[in-house]
Amino acid sequence: MKRSVIRSAGDASPGVSDYENIWKLRILNRALWVVFAGSVGAIGLWIFRRGGFDKGALLGGVFTTLVFASLHPRFSWRFKAVILIFDFTLVGMYFPSITGPRFGPLCLAGAGCIVVAAFFGRLPAYLLALADFAGIMAYGILAHLGWLKTLDIPLPGEAAFMTWFQAGIVFLAANTVLVMMVDEIVRSLAVSIERLKRQHAISKSLALYDNLTGLPNRKLFQDRLQHAMAASARDLQYGAVFFIDVDNFKNINDTSGHASGDYFLTTVAERLSDVIKPTDTAARWGGDEFVVIAENLSSSLTQAGQAAEKIGEKILEAINVPIANPYAKGQSYQNSVSIGITLMYGHIHSADELLKRADIAMYQAKVGGKNRLRNFDVDMQKQVEERLALEADLKEALRKSEFELHFQPQYNSQHKVFGAEILLRWRHATRGMIFPGDFIPLAEETGDIIEIGKWVIRMACLKLQEWGEQDTKKHLVLAINVSPKQFREPGFAEMVRETVRQSGITPAALKLELTESLMLENVDETIQKMEQLKGVGVGFSLDDFGTGYSSLAYLKRLPFSQLKIDQSFVRDMTSDKNDAILIRTIIGMAANLNLQVIAEGVETPEQLGALSEMGCHAYQGFHFSRPVPLAEFENLLLL
Repeated sequence: MKRSVIRSAGDASPGVSDYENIWKLRILNRALWVVFAGSVGAIGLWIFRRGGFDKGALLGGVFTTLVFASLHPRFSWRFKAVILIFDFTLVGMYFPSITGPRFGPLCLAGAGCIVVAAFFGRLPAYLLALADFAGIMAYGILAHLGWLKTLDIPLPGEAAFMTWFQAGIVFLAANTVLVMMVDEIVRSLAVSIERLKRQHAISKSLALYDNLTGLPNRKLFQDRLQHAMAASARDLQYGAVFFIDVDNFKNINDTSGHASGDYFLTTVAERLSDVIKPTDTAARWGGDEFVVIAENLSSSLTQAGQAAEKIGEKILEAINVPIANPYAKGQSYQNSVSIGITLMYGHIHSADELLKRADIAMYQAKVGGKNRLRNFDVDMQKQVEERLALEADLKEALRKSEFELHFQPQYNSQHKVFGAEILLRWRHATRGMIFPGDFIPLAEETGDIIEIGKWVIRMACLKLQEWGEQDTKKHLVLAINVSPKQFREPGFAEMVRETVRQSGITPAALKLELTESLMLENVDETIQKMEQLKGVGVGFSLDDFGTGYSSLAYLKRLPFSQLKIDQSFVRDMTSDKNDAILIRTIIGMAANLNLQVIAEGVETPEQLGALSEMGCHAYQGFHFSRPVPLAEFENLLLL
């Protein structure tokens, strides 16, 4: 899978790759402080024993000064190690030329070999040990020839060279063993450090990259967006931000499982990476949403817009190629994407504003029918802001009691009211009266329709309870439109039954109007719920009959008691022969199925007369009355 090659400040974590330097510096600084303190004490003792300041004390002072100077933070661990080795080796090899082959000074030289092994490896340490051994042998030869006079007293009968030779052999053997041991310890430590680096690399990857698709995640994308904006300002080039959402992705998870959904997302990520330039960035924003930064499109606004649209079209084309499901042989997906685009030029707009604009444009692509791209414009933002404000107000409407029930009277052939269809109105404090077409679709999207629907059913039952105690009104039937989303709620049937039971109304006085779209999904579940409610006496009407995918098989199975002829047929029935034939057919079919018929949208006496002649004897429409508040409806009952 391709990934953007852009590097950002967020890609690096300071100090993680310097673990080795850190521990070496710490050890060397501590060792140098110890050596410095020991050197000061040793020089003092040397001067005391020698009775004055000589060249040995001078040499020791020079080395001690070097050690102290190397403690400065500006020096690297390599410099500090070299100073320490230099000090140990020269001091350890100089003083035997004065004192003889004593193990104190030789131990210092051996310490130099151990430091080399710890910080530079086994081979340099062996070479230094051999060099020290050669120096010790040279001292022995010089002593044998009488050219080197030392302070030590040779053992009786033992030649000077043999004393030096024995000391050299012990020095070489001991340091060889110590170098091997130190080298193994350091190797083990290096392995631990390498493991720590790998673990950090994994953590870093998890922090900056999406673990499913391998694309940059939201955090890294935002960092790269800042870099892209800075580059745009520097180069005076337009770029673009794309917000991409997979259409109907939930269907994949619901029908084939989350493993199939994950595979689909990884394939989308690969295709996104394939169609953009290596210097651009594709990232997973979250869920089924992706974002893309395209840079250096053009210095011309028009040409940049055209280039961005071409990229968007390539993305649409790439994603539209079917994706085979590896978890189900022969099954493939062809989910599309909706894309929102906004152009970027330097720091004119903030990163958050760019993302907001691209998101708004993507939403408009969804509203426009999906599988398309939209460019952001200011009008889009106004529409979305108005929608968000309306959505926020909608959530408060129930709490503030802003909803009202209006009643559209339903008449029989004697022109008497036998019931009404309940229609909802929203009397907003500042917006005024809001009609259902302006807020019901929004309530469907947000899920607020569930609580609104419960409130309408409860209010209807309370009103029917009140009318049931009045002889002139107890015959009335109230019809309520039920949204598909509300009807599919698991507890819908139980809620209606409990509301009817608590109100004590005659269940037949409540009629639920369902649309044909409800029959297209989960038919068995729909039948089960309808049968449960029919069992307690609640009636059902099929709303807008003839406008959808009407099926006689559904009508036979579903327990409807009434068909409602859609107003689109009634409107033109007196001028369009086909509409008249359709209405006559619906009425005849309903009679054969023992279903009642009611026509909506009756506006003229001619329509009423034609319907009556065809055998339809229940009506509602402006010819009789518009939807009216409760008080006006009850006044109509007195006429």
